[in-house]
Amino acid sequence: MVDEYWERSTGGEYTYYALFAVSDRGDQTVFDRFDVSRTYGTAPIFMSIIPGVGQLYKGSEVKGWCMLGGAVLGVGAIVFCENERSSYTVKIKEQPKHAQTYKTKADNYQTARNVAIGVTGALVAWSIIDAAVAPGVTRIKVRPGEQLHIQPAAFVTPQGTSFGASLCYSF
Repeated sequence: MVDEYWERSTGGEYTYYALFAVSDRGDQTVFDRFDVSRTYGTAPIFMSIIPGVGQLYKGSEVKGWCMLGGAVLGVGAIVFCENERSSYTVKIKEQPKHAQTYKTKADNYQTARNVAIGVTGALVAWSIIDAAVAPGVTRIKVRPGEQLHIQPAAFVTPQGTSFGASLCYSF
């Protein structure tokens, strides 16, 4: 057995999956070499500069889409708050009699923008750290083993039939 896992269906039932290595030669037990790994190297760390992309690469789809969606909302909040703050700053100069009201609103949007920057920055940091330390889905890489096969062979040609041996080396 190479790997096993359970999957829950939408109806609430569970399905069991098992992956077995099977020998392709009936007379001998010969398996291909395989590696089972949950590590992905440094690629997801660099991908997570855009929050969630490293998680998607490692197979954590729900977490990845949530992080990516959170980053999009964060950037949208930063742009919106900065746009409103600058609009009220312009209104302070255009309508001095309402300057105090506009200054309060501009200050509130500046605070909201700063909070959005902090939350989005924390999300980026969490994404990078999570991509570095959280295990990904199990990857199984199959590599055929070094094998030398000598098998009987028959060659049929218009001149007649010949018998011999075929030699195959796989690496």
